[in-house]
Amino acid sequence: MKGKIIEWHDAKGYGFISASEVKLRVFFHVSQLRRIKRRPGVGDNVDFELTKDIKGRLNATSVRVLNPRETPATVIFALSFLILTAGSLIIFNGPLWLLPVYLVLSVLTFGVTHWISERHNVGAVGCQRIPCICLLYWVVGQGHSMHNHACAIKR
Repeated sequence: MKGKIIEWHDAKGYGFISASEVKLRVFFHVSQLRRIKRRPGVGDNVDFELTKDIKGRLNATSVRVLNPRETPATVIFALSFLILTAGSLIIFNGPLWLLPVYLVLSVLTFGVTHWISERHNVGAVGCQRIPCICLLYWVVGQGHSMHNHACAIKR
């Protein structure tokens, strides 16, 4: 079934879909998202299966976002920084060997963080969302002491 996200509560990880075929507001949880690289947002078109929960309420499962958004701000920032770095090195006669080193390290960092997030399901613990600062601690090797930080999640 197809629909559109009409309400999304990112901090709580749930939202509502207006189904195209049925004029109902259908609940969905972030755990039901499939093959997604970003958080959903209001206005995203989705494909989903309609089910009923134990209490007989309609829920969306196997939710898939159909229309990818524009280029993420992080990618735009990274490219801008690369252009600024390259320009600075050229204008101020800096060592040009820094550019390939920067590119290799950037790709390596992206690859490692992507691998970690996919392999270890970083971003969610049970049904809770982990704040970004916790992910930062985890990625830079402080994950083992995450409970010592203010961002520790109570289970």
